[in-house]
Amino acid sequence: MGDVWGDGLSDELPVFACEVSDFYFGRYPITNEEFVIFLNDIGKNVDDDGNMILDLRSGDPASTIVFADGAYRHSQTAGRHPVRYLSWHGATNYCRWLSSRLGCAVRLPTELEWQYAACGGKHLKWGLGNRFDKDEYVISQHEGPSPVDFGEESKYGLKCITGNIFEWCEDEYRFSFNPHDNPVLKHHRVMKGGAFSLNDITNFRNSKRFSCFEKSCLNCIGLRILSQQELPPHFALSQSAK
Repeated sequence: MGDVWGDGLSDELPVFACEVSDFYFGRYPITNEEFVIFLNDIGKNVDDDGNMILDLRSGDPASTIVFADGAYRHSQTAGRHPVRYLSWHGATNYCRWLSSRLGCAVRLPTELEWQYAACGGKHLKWGLGNRFDKDEYVISQHEGPSPVDFGEESKYGLKCITGNIFEWCEDEYRFSFNPHDNPVLKHHRVMKGGAFSLNDITNFRNSKRFSCFEKSCLNCIGLRILSQQELPPHFALSQSAK
């Protein structure tokens, strides 16, 4: 875990060995068409504590979700795009809702689980390997993300694990991996993967760490789900830790 390549930042250090339990990880980030089912089922855009789930004031109906004619909707062309403008609270509430629908626990990944899955169980620098070809990833694309099935699969069968959209993790952000001096940035959560609007390839390394205030609803953050139980096939989950 951490920057095994030696060209990262101090918050990616020290490198340490760790183990993860077996899990299933979403092959794709959650899409707009999946997320509107959740919103229409609960019938609101705030959680029980008053936290905003999704920013509907973005003015970007082509790539996100709007409330119109008494229902949450996405445009016809945006269904398979990743949901975004999503707070961490929105992501965790979606996981709880989906858990109740499926009858098994679904959650956000920890940072450790996310990096393990992205690296394919090895020390891959980026999602598709140790060489970065910009044409293989969704980057430098200021008009917004691409559909979630863009490009090649990673070693563990994951799509767009690098680029396209940041993905929330469960963890609060810590300033390093030092077990003896590791303060928490309260109410800020780790996000991983890089996003469509970035262009510096160092931002897409599997060990690269970002933090964001958990109530923020930015246009570049979505989610990918994890379960330690095999989920129904139509969720297209891939087993990422064996």
